[in-house]
Amino acid sequence: MLDEGHVRQLCEDLGRTDYSRWERRTPCGCGRGGAPQRGLRTLPHLRTRRARPSRERGPSKAPDYPLGCLAGSSRELSSTPRPAEHGPQSPSLGPAWPSQAQVLGASCSVLCRHPWVERPPPPPPPPPDIQALCKKMADVKVLEYLAETRQAVVAERRQRIQALEAANERLAQETREAEEAAFRDVNATLAQLQRHQNAQALLEDLHGRQMSEAIANEQRIEDAMRQDVAELERRVQRAGVRLEEARARLRSLRAYHGRDRPLQAARQAQLQRQLQALQQRQEVEEAEAHRQDEEQLERIAAQDALAQEALLLRVAQEHLEDFPHDLQAKSFQNTGLRKEIEIQGKEVVALRLRIPALQREVRQLSAQARKQLHSSPWLLPSNREPAPDEEAELDIPRDEELPF
Repeated sequence: MLDEGHVRQLCEDLGRTDYSRWERRTPCGCGRGGAPQRGLRTLPHLRTRRARPSRERGPSKAPDYPLGCLAGSSRELSSTPRPAEHGPQSPSLGPAWPSQAQVLGASCSVLCRHPWVERPPPPPPPPPDIQALCKKMADVKVLEYLAETRQAVVAERRQRIQALEAANERLAQETREAEEAAFRDVNATLAQLQRHQNAQALLEDLHGRQMSEAIANEQRIEDAMRQDVAELERRVQRAGVRLEEARARLRSLRAYHGRDRPLQAARQAQLQRQLQALQQRQEVEEAEAHRQDEEQLERIAAQDALAQEALLLRVAQEHLEDFPHDLQAKSFQNTGLRKEIEIQGKEVVALRLRIPALQREVRQLSAQARKQLHSSPWLLPSNREPAPDEEAELDIPRDEELPF
């Protein structure tokens, strides 16, 4: 390893060294930049017909090797110098050949009119110790360059690491904030879901109670209607029984028509008046029962409608703002209930329609009885039918006259 002071001294010597005299020159005496060097004489052109004498060149002295050779490589220093392009042939290459200047004359080439200039011989190679020193200095510079490069890379990596750490911290903070926001949203959603579930349970309970009440109400209405229909059927049966009794009496009268004909005719007229009175009374009772049934049904339907409207209004006012979807579902269920109530109302109407049919049957039976009476005019003393306001009280002993 070299001493630090020695290396510093070498660097100062390199800074003070002038490299201009080792620069390559063109045949016309110019340097690399194209301008003529100081201390060198510019050669005259061929037109002047002057040739440079050999004494103007002066003897060539061996160059001293400064410390500036550190900038080059050992391969360039140890390489064998090339012969001059336009100079004479080296004596080591064999017999002397005519030079290009001898062939072309005073000019350096056919196209160039400048005179021929011979290059000085190349400098001898430096000693081995200087070559080793140059190589070591080149290695030192390479190591310094590598160290500076590594330091620059390390500094750049540190800056990149700091930037990545800052970005990671920012991303971690954003992630934490996003997680906290998501946690808050999830908690709010769970709380809202719990409230919705509680409200749905309340609505289901309320709907169940309403359904049970509606079913019980419909059952009561149906039982009442069945009782009314049964009562009407019993009335019809009693009317049928009375009609059969009248027919039996009529048949008995026909059987005993030859005996006490006037009395039988009077008894028949009395029975007919009684039958008409019974029919009128039955019609009045049926109309009154029908009217009472209609009033009862209308009153019950109005009460049900008012109760349903009040209940729906209360439920809508309580839960409309918070639970629109559940309320809509319950409204659909209420609509279904209304449809069921309408169906049951239709059944009630069908039962009501049976009452006129029964009444028509009763009227038909009565008409048949009247037709039978009219078809046997010989039973009556005359063709005139007694008026409804006429009353005939006949004391006819049933045991003797009529066996029924």
